Amino acid sequence: MGKDSGLPTYAEFGDREVFGGHSYSDLASPDVRDKDYEAFKGFWEQCEVDYGKATPHKGYSILNDWVSERFFFSCAMYFF
Repeated sequence: MGKDSGLPTYAEFGDREVFGGHSYSDLASPDVRDKDYEAFKGFWEQCEVDYGKATPHKGYSILNDWVSERFFFSCAMYFF
């Protein structure tokens, strides 16, 4: 999911501070994980919460329906 689901993009984060005095690019780095694990963990836990609350845009529903229909029938050919 991303922008169409209301989530911020990397470009919107930029180099500004986003969590615990760190920028997004810092928090995506193993250096911050090693030096400030609490900020690293807190940021990514908050991202998980935000993604969990986001509503997927219509394309996800269309894709899910398409995969469900085709996957079931392709499996049915082999297992039934």
